[in-house]
Amino acid sequence: MMPRRLADWLYKHLADEHWGGGECPPGSMLKMQFGPPDDDGKPMYTASTVPNEGHELWIGTRNGWRFFVHRKYAMQLAIFILWQWWAKATWFGLKRRIWYAALSASNRHQRIGFRSYQAVPSHKSPGTAPERPDSAVERGTRNEE
Repeated sequence: MMPRRLADWLYKHLADEHWGGGECPPGSMLKMQFGPPDDDGKPMYTASTVPNEGHELWIGTRNGWRFFVHRKYAMQLAIFILWQWWAKATWFGLKRRIWYAALSASNRHQRIGFRSYQAVPSHKSPGTAPERPDSAVERGTRNEE
């Protein structure tokens, strides 16, 4: 059994400070903003941990929360992102860089039909939808005399 003084010291020093001023479990009330900048230049997404009984991860925008998951499942998601996707599938990003370099060097993008992304005026672009008729004559609703 742990001595009372040691337990009190550990409880106080390992706890995170809650926004209300009290102690809460470690890893509580963490917050991170990420993603592309919003209209005001700040990142548009927010991730936050919540110190309730489930200790959940909440993800949303600054306009509201969109998704939350229990800590156990958030850890599974983290393992998927870090191990399955980042480490194994892309070799920490190296595999993707090598693949794109090989694609560029082989000029394969031209042989399989990729085109460069150049702005083409819509009136010259083949395959665009016809313009809407502006007059009754073009719509075929003209009164025949």
